[in-house]
Formats: sequence, structure tokens, C-alpha cells
Amino acid sequence: MKQSGRPTSLKFQSAAFDLRVAALIREMERSIRHRQPFDASVPPHSELTEALHSVAYGSPAQPEPGELLVRYADNTRGRRAFPVRHLWPVPEPAAWQPLLELGTLSFRHLDYDSKVDLYLISHRETRGLVQAAVENLAAARMSEVLESPALAAGGCINVYQTGLEPLVVGLYRAVTEHFMKRAGAEEVPPLYVRPIYFENEKSSGSIWGQG
Repeated sequence: MKQSGRPTSLKFQSAAFDLRVAALIREMERSIRHRQPFDASVPPHSELTEALHSVAYGSPAQPEPGELLVRYADNTRGRRAFPVRHLWPVPEPAAWQPLLELGTLSFRHLDYDSKVDLYLISHRETRGLVQAAVENLAAARMSEVLESPALAAGGCINVYQTGLEPLVVGLYRAVTEHFMKRAGAEEVPPLYVRPIYFENEKSSGSIWGQG
């Protein structure tokens, strides 16, 4: 049953959603294998996020680290490739108690304003920017968030996504790169990031975690 024209959860018609994500993962893997850029402008942000999560984490079937080149509809590319297979799953926290409620882009879903602590990027900042510049801005801002002293002891972050695919790529590139740096440190407390796609229905995606 739908409410307000949106699914009650990400699992609504999950078979169709999973098939689209699986197709995206296959396309990303081809791009990685042939070192051809993947067009991140086409898939919806929720499907893109789930596919990026899949390729960011290693598996016995695909153990070797690599990188995913990304391009956009305006023929621009991000400053760096998206690192893949550098992360490994960790147990999720027994209780989800977010230290930060983070919105991605202001003025997209005004009903988020009362729920988030801050937005990563304001809508006006994206005006006139090419898509690769949006990705790079998102990556820089997310890196600042993750390196905040307030998160030095680890914890949980909710990310309320409002679309804009280059922003999503930059955000999770920063998450992946930050987790890669943390992997080289000793006794690092666990840190988790959970994407939320439809806030009213509490539809969330796969948890990004490292610790």
C-alpha cells in the first residue's frame, strides 16, 4: 500500500528494486573491469547508493581493491575515482542512537528541516556548478563532518537523502575514504552511516560501517 504517492518502505516491490540495483552493480563492475567511466546521472539516488555500497565492500568473489571512474550527463568527472572493495562489513550496533541527523541538500524537502541538525550543502551553492563540482563539494563537506572531534569516539549518523546524484557519489566517496583511513589506525571506535530515503516512512538503506 502506498502513502502520499511514495512507498511505505524501501522493501515495497523489493524484488523490482533489488533487480535494478543488481543491474547497476553489474554495470559498475564492467566499468571497473574495463576502466570505463560509469554514468552516475541516470539511476535514482537510492538505487545508486545501494549499488555503491555493494562495490565499496569487498567479498570473496571480488577480493581485489579497485576504483570506479564516474562521469555525469554534462560530460564532467569527479576529481577522484570512487574506491571499491576497500571496506569489509562490521557488526551493526545493537541500538541505533544517532549523534547526527544530516540532510544532504537544503530546500529539496522542507519537511526535513525540523528533523536534521544541518545540511551538507545548501541549494543555492549548487547553482551554476557543473555536476563534478557538486560531487567534489559534497566530498569535501562530508570529510569535514566525519573528521569532526564530535565523532572521534565513533557513533551513528543518519543521512536524509534528497536526490542529486553527484552529491550522493561525493558523500559516499568521502565516507569510503574516511573508513579506509580509519582502518589503518589502532583501536578505532565503530562509526556508522545510515542512508534514509523517505523520511516519513522511515525507509533506510544498507548501513555503511567501520570499526
